[in-house]
Amino acid sequence: MKAYISDPEDLKQDSTYQEIWDNMIINFLAESLDVVNDNVWVISLGDAFARQYDLYATSDGHSALLHRCLGMLLQKVDDRIYVREKIDLMCRHSSMSIPVNRLGLAQGIGLVAASHLDTVLEKLKNILENAGQSALQRFLSFFSFREKVEDVDDTYAALALMYGYAARYAPSTVIEARINALVGTDMLGRFLHVQHPTAKQAVITAIDLLGRAVISAAEIGISFPLQRRDQLLEYVLTLMGRDQSDDLVDFSIELLQTQTVALSACTTLVSIEPRLPMETRNRVMKATLGFFALPTEPSNIVESLITNLIILLGAILLTSGEDGRSRAEQLLHILRQLDPYVSASAEHQRRRGCVAVHEVLVKFRNLCSGGFGASGSYPTLSLKHIDQGGPRGSSSLPSAFVLPNRDSLSLGERIMAYLPRCADTDDEVRKVAIQVCVESSRFAFLYLPQLISSVQCAIF
Repeated sequence: MKAYISDPEDLKQDSTYQEIWDNMIINFLAESLDVVNDNVWVISLGDAFARQYDLYATSDGHSALLHRCLGMLLQKVDDRIYVREKIDLMCRHSSMSIPVNRLGLAQGIGLVAASHLDTVLEKLKNILENAGQSALQRFLSFFSFREKVEDVDDTYAALALMYGYAARYAPSTVIEARINALVGTDMLGRFLHVQHPTAKQAVITAIDLLGRAVISAAEIGISFPLQRRDQLLEYVLTLMGRDQSDDLVDFSIELLQTQTVALSACTTLVSIEPRLPMETRNRVMKATLGFFALPTEPSNIVESLITNLIILLGAILLTSGEDGRSRAEQLLHILRQLDPYVSASAEHQRRRGCVAVHEVLVKFRNLCSGGFGASGSYPTLSLKHIDQGGPRGSSSLPSAFVLPNRDSLSLGERIMAYLPRCADTDDEVRKVAIQVCVESSRFAFLYLPQLISSVQCAIF
């Protein structure tokens, strides 16, 4: 392993190569452990992994892979004392100030939780208590003029990720009580005071992982609502760094990255039970729609952020209504909120607004017709757990339940709002606007069976 992580030139060419190779090694190890299935050999391999730590400095980010390997191995060990010792070893040989290292540690601890959840949670509780004492010491140091203690942001970031991955990898059959206890104690609220952008991203990722754990459980038939889901959404919006105004004054790369991660977490949270109430929906949309006004640079980060925002709008549309009429009202609410960007003076805002409108319309039409999404300029607005048999899928419902009232769609109003964009000065805006108008007109075809039935009744 030490030879493997010696940074060969091919891995330096593309950062994704490293992740691909790491995952291949983890998968190979998992297969080997299943095939050999010998407890003595597993223990000896675990001891060999433990000795590998001496080859790395605590600040060496490459030890992240070693954490994951040891975590995968500890899944196969029944000796609780041995597992505790190795968890302690992993924590001692990890520098939580290095994002890649604490991510590897969190993933490794999460893998252990797949078989030893209570042991992992006990360890994390102890770390959290010690971190709280350090935070108090840091606060008192400002008044006693003693030497300032080490910042606890990194510890909180690592802890949040470890809790998140523990929930993500833990067995779905036992995760409900653990998640409810974790959220119910408001432990995550203690992490809201982190200041460094990477620490904020770590806490947001942890909340996202909690939501995904609920989704994974629902996919195998273990459905339960996420307690305090709306409060977790508030946590994400707080860490995202936006208030309820639409002012955009900070375009730093780190903040944009944090906001991109936050939008993804919001999508996860609004996609699970309980159903999103109108007040929370409005809060989320008010805090996020202003991103359509972001400048175009840095293009790669901003485009990723806008993509996540459009996906979030699609998730809100799918999960905020219970029948055709309520979803039509939700659709109109979203479209009217997008109108200022569709008609904005800046070309990039008009382009983003039109793309968002087109994607939301496609999602709504497919929802009504029981089909699946089609892609436009941005990735299709779809969440696997919603579109493919999730707890809120509507394809099995009768069309009378899914299909809204024809008048409630306000198709004439909508088409009039988008027609001017069909003659826009920007080629891309014109192209998408035409698609929007075509998509709007397609809704009329959804009502053909109703019209035919009405005519038949009038004749006979």
